Amino acid sequence: IDYSILLVVACAFGLGAAVEKVGLAKDIASGLLAVADSPLSALIAVYLATVLLTEMMTNNAAAIIMLPICLNTAEV
Repeated sequence: IDYSILLVVACAFGLGAAVEKVGLAKDIASGLLAVADSPLSALIAVYLATVLLTEMMTNNAAAIIMLPICLNTAEV
């Protein structure tokens, strides 16, 4: 077991919960929708944000952090 990756994913769960609880996910989602003029462009913006996060951390951690942002984007 690679404990460094396990630690990154465990910390990402906490960061994802914090992003949702503080309201940052809603702010980021409204910012993405301000730039996007259609649902397709919103999907592309979310995809690009996830790709950028994946370059900095593992794909699992990026998915956990982007989940509340994606859910808020879909609600608005």
